[in-house]
Amino acid sequence: MNDIKKLTEYYRRPDGRVYYKEFVDSMENAFNIPELEKKPLTQVSRPGKGLLSKVESINTSLFIYVFDFI
Repeated sequence: MNDIKKLTEYYRRPDGRVYYKEFVDSMENAFNIPELEKKPLTQVSRPGKGLLSKVESINTSLFIYVFDFI
């Protein structure tokens, strides 16, 4: 099973649509702290060395597919 199918199956609702907000939240918060602007005194740790390195190839078709699916 490819990555796109895995994601759509994981976020699929019983009626066949996708839990869009949950998907976006999980993508948005992978390296962010949710609602950080509301918590200005929160201590933020620095990511490990190389963790945010540029990836040579990113499968953008995944995001296009998910957005078109909705």
